[in-house]
Amino acid sequence: MCLIALQASARRRPRLALVLKTGADRVVVTADLAARMWARDGSLDGLLHVAGDRLREVFVAAGAPDVHRSYDWSSLSAAREGEPRAFRSASTFLRPDPPGGAG
Repeated sequence: MCLIALQASARRRPRLALVLKTGADRVVVTADLAARMWARDGSLDGLLHVAGDRLREVFVAAGAPDVHRSYDWSSLSAAREGEPRAFRSASTFLRPDPPGGAG
C-alpha cells in the first residue's frame, strides 16, 4: 500500500476501517488517521500499542462498517487487558511535539 493510495482512500472514506496486523496485536484505525500519521512520521509505527511490536500487514476490514465516530483507533490487546484507553481519538496521536522535541 502506498501513501498516495491511502490518502485517496481517506479522502473518499475517512472512517474506513484499516487493520494493522502486528506480531502481538490487531489495531483498527481510520483511513484518515493512518494517512495523517504516515504523512507526518513516514510510517504507521506510532499507531502500534505493544512496545517493541512490528507491523506485519495492513488490510481493509472487508465487509466491516466504517469506524464509529466516537473513536479513531482501537487495540485488541488493550481491550483484552481491560485498559481504559483501548479506544482513542485521533488527537491522542496527532498532538504536536512539545517545544524542544519529544519529552
